[in-house]
Amino acid sequence: MSNTELSDLLDQLIETSREGPRLEYKGSWPWDEQKFKELLTRSILAMANMKDGGHILIGVEQGQDAPNPAGVQARHLATYNEEAIKDFVGNYADPYVDFSVDVVTSRDCRFVLITVREFAEVPVICKKDGRTEQGGLKLGSLYIRTRDRRPSSVAVQNQAQMRELLELAIDKGIRKLQQRGFVYGQRSTTDVELYDRETEDVR
Repeated sequence: MSNTELSDLLDQLIETSREGPRLEYKGSWPWDEQKFKELLTRSILAMANMKDGGHILIGVEQGQDAPNPAGVQARHLATYNEEAIKDFVGNYADPYVDFSVDVVTSRDCRFVLITVREFAEVPVICKKDGRTEQGGLKLGSLYIRTRDRRPSSVAVQNQAQMRELLELAIDKGIRKLQQRGFVYGQRSTTDVELYDRETEDVR
């Protein structure tokens, strides 16, 4: 995205005025604080397991009535590095998570915008325990975003949440098969049949 497109997106996310399954606000925190790194990683894993992914906007406090877009403090902003964040998240994500990290200026403040894309083929699982209890990262957990009044990033808790995640994965699998040329209800062409067709003229 261009800087203008990022600024427009940022303004839209702030004007949304409340968090949702695909949007999370976080206040100004330094990336190098272990608990925050793990909390942010859990949110990224959860967003990756949502249809169409989501956004995490750092520099916005979620108030009772409306968000407070105060921006990220300069000393905190200096700790953010996209490659370092991707390396850290990669230590916990299986498979990898596709996301980007942008520093965006709006309303005379600077924000960190993390854009997370939904998983490519199979849901993302947490592949090891975190170092802090508050971070909530647990080996083998599948994280999702809840759809309640105060959405949060949690491990799958019931069959309805698991069904929604599995259906998203199944839909992806069907689209992948269709892209490979399979048509449901028809027998696919085997390698032997393809060989016979190609060698027909030389027999």
